[in-house]
Amino acid sequence: MHLRIILLVWIGTGWATNAFGQLRQILYTTIPADSILNIRIAMDDDVQVRPWHNSSVFIETEVVLATCQEGIFDHVVAKGRYAVVSTSQPPQLVVRQGVPKRAPLTSPKGPCDETIIHRIYVPDDFREVDGKQWSRPENLNRSTINN
Repeated sequence: MHLRIILLVWIGTGWATNAFGQLRQILYTTIPADSILNIRIAMDDDVQVRPWHNSSVFIETEVVLATCQEGIFDHVVAKGRYAVVSTSQPPQLVVRQGVPKRAPLTSPKGPCDETIIHRIYVPDDFREVDGKQWSRPENLNRSTINN
């Protein structure tokens, strides 16, 4: 009986630590892509590209920091550490990290475990050229693309 109680307390403590020990935020960016024929993704972070039925590019950036204080997390988010920027010169769109080479985060407790995942939703009429480039066929009905 005592072993069961100790086990329940230990498991409960582990869940509480996981629930409150990680800081998580999701940031959103939308980029118009009406006059775009090529999208190049120039990011070093983990990137997942998915098609969606829309004419814009939608980016969801999920940031998880473990072993880091909330004040540090709020500060680096406010300073744009995880911002996504784009350069649009039709017909090309380049999507990149606002801070290309991020220095590791540290707190008084030591280094912060930082996980960043960008989920990039591109219009479903684009086709993957390689892992970093997507193109829209030029013979696409031009009435759907604003010139």
